[in-house]
Amino acid sequence: MNKELTKKINLIIFSPTNICLGVCILVITGLFSMSLVWQRLEIKRTATHIKSIENEIVKIERNFRLANDREARAHQPSVLREAIAGKLKPTSPTQEIVLYKTSTKSAWTHASKSNKAAYSVASNNPRAQR
Repeated sequence: MNKELTKKINLIIFSPTNICLGVCILVITGLFSMSLVWQRLEIKRTATHIKSIENEIVKIERNFRLANDREARAHQPSVLREAIAGKLKPTSPTQEIVLYKTSTKSAWTHASKSNKAAYSVASNNPRAQR
C-alpha cells in the first residue's frame, strides 16, 4: 500500500501540468528579479545625472553671483568717479538739446540751440529734418 501511495503521489507531483506551472513560476520570479535589478540601475543612473546637473547649476549660480558683485562694484560712485576722472567737461551751448512736445502722442521735437533746426523723433521711426 505504501508503494501504491508513493506512485500516485509521484504521478500527481510530476504531472506535466505541475511541471509546466513550476517552470512558469520560476521564469516569472527570475524576470521579476531582473526587473528589480534593472530599476535599481536606472535609479542610480538618474541620480548621477541629477547630481551632475545640480553641480552645473551651482557653478552657474556662483558665476552669476560673481558677475553681480563685479557689476555692483563697477557702479559704486567712487569707481565711477575714478573711471571718468579728466574725461568729462562742461557742455557748450552748441551741445544743448531742448525738447518740445508735439501734437502726436509718441513724438517729441528737439532743437539744437546752435543751428535752431528742429527734428521730430518718434519712438521707433525718426522723421526727416523739417
